Amino acid sequence: MNFAEWWNPGARAEAELEASIAQLLWEKVEERRKNAWLRKFGFITRIFVYAGFFGMLLYFAPESLRDGWIFSRPFAALNLGDVLGALVWFLILLRLVHALFNPNPRPDFREHDGWLGVVLIGLTVTTALIVGYLGK
Repeated sequence: MNFAEWWNPGARAEAELEASIAQLLWEKVEERRKNAWLRKFGFITRIFVYAGFFGMLLYFAPESLRDGWIFSRPFAALNLGDVLGALVWFLILLRLVHALFNPNPRPDFREHDGWLGVVLIGLTVTTALIVGYLGK
């Protein structure tokens, strides 16, 4: 066992996994060239999906954060639920911000986001047509 294997024992398995993923992606390069238009939809879709997640996070913010009294009350006056609720909300916020600014670079994931965008556009158009038809 050399120093590198001792320092990071899972490095060899991770390298083999990444090599197999790279091989799979290389085999499907022509299909990804055809689906390049999906990545543009995927970029926009990611922004709208994360906007929805941030909206839900703000809607479901703990009362202690929404009203601001967690910062104005003495710490001894707070109960454990108030503090833990604010902490969990803040950790979810940090994870969402991290995921928003560090997307997965693999093109197949970006194409999946593009397909999600195509489905959402289709559902939006279908809903608008149904509402327009029922509104008459």
